[in-house]
Amino acid sequence: MGPIGPISANRQSDRGNPALSSNLIERLQQTDRLPSAPGVALEIVRLSQAEEVELKDIVELLKLDPALVTKLVRTANSVMFGVPRRITSVRDAVVVMGVRTVNLLALSFSLVKLAKETSELGFDYTRYWTYSIATNVGARFLAQNRAPRLRDEAFLGGLLCRLGQLVLVEWAPEEYGPVLAELKETDRPLADIEKEVLGITNAEVTSALLDHWGLPRLICEALGAQNDPSRVENETARTLAQILHIATTCAELYTGGDVERHVEALRIHAESYFEMGLEDCNGLLGEIERQVPEAAQLYELDAGDPKQLAELRAKAEDLLLNGPGKEEQ
Repeated sequence: MGPIGPISANRQSDRGNPALSSNLIERLQQTDRLPSAPGVALEIVRLSQAEEVELKDIVELLKLDPALVTKLVRTANSVMFGVPRRITSVRDAVVVMGVRTVNLLALSFSLVKLAKETSELGFDYTRYWTYSIATNVGARFLAQNRAPRLRDEAFLGGLLCRLGQLVLVEWAPEEYGPVLAELKETDRPLADIEKEVLGITNAEVTSALLDHWGLPRLICEALGAQNDPSRVENETARTLAQILHIATTCAELYTGGDVERHVEALRIHAESYFEMGLEDCNGLLGEIERQVPEAAQLYELDAGDPKQLAELRAKAEDLLLNGPGKEEQ
């Protein structure tokens, strides 16, 4: 496989080890062991970007992957989409959800298969998927209410927000091992540790890989800037990056991060980006708690204990509505 995309040394910050960063970038660009883009799903994305596309062409292409068809029909009937009537065929799913939604869903289902179940680094896959699914649900709900035109891109971007971390864990374990070791010893943001140790973040790797696969530039650009939306000049991509920034903050809260710190970050970012109040933030967290278990089933993934999600949500709600320390007064 050729270069994975436009990752280059001059995109890295001055922090970290430049030599290590350059070496890692070169390895990721030249290795032939990086995951290939899933065939049927990627063909659907490409086909749907054509100027004229027939519904029957999309349906026939989907039928080449029966497992994918089953998941799409199941998703169309899920609480996430709230379709008023029972969907029984892939054609009905495409008609009801739309070609763009279906093609991005197809890609997201296929990309889930890229992850292994074990890692020599002891990587916590359950936590990873809880984080990704929480971001997936939160980003779509937030976009639905604040930027409806970006709903589907937010859905896919949420699920893939840390795809680059899987690439680094599975294809560059020697370099990424120190990042995970440091993460266990501190509550510093993952992106800061990655920059310090590697000179590159998993968000940048995600952006480059998806760009190489030919995904829309909007998604690639937003994912690359999910930790710092201000770096994006294009207004639409910046809005999508802001949605992902808020959704990943919620996901951090739900995966064992410092609840008080992440609630404060959620409050600040939500108000700054979309003028969201405390009740809006609480509603977003409640929707994530409600939808994550079903979303995990759709993807056939383990997203952790629902009771733990509920407990974290209760603590976050108390902090949002009462403030730090007031719950004990």
